[in-house]
Amino acid sequence: MSRRTPQGMHSEHVEGSTRRRMAVIIGLVPAGAILGFLGGLLIEIMVGLIAGAVFSADHPATFSWRFLGSLPGLGALIGAIVAPILYASARRS
Repeated sequence: MSRRTPQGMHSEHVEGSTRRRMAVIIGLVPAGAILGFLGGLLIEIMVGLIAGAVFSADHPATFSWRFLGSLPGLGALIGAIVAPILYASARRS
């Protein structure tokens, strides 16, 4: 089952699992972005509801709108970066 390659002796199973692992890591980038976006959107909704109930925030400042509007995009960026890193580090252990 082993074959000699320029890098040394590798089995086909090891090469197949490495390719599969890389495919999963690449697939986690959009999945992490989607989950991060939804998480940021959820935080935005919760903060908006709490601020509206506690502070009677009918007319928040412009900075507040910009900050809340950036949360889903920031969550998507963080999710796209963190999800593959967490998967790769969990697989090494």
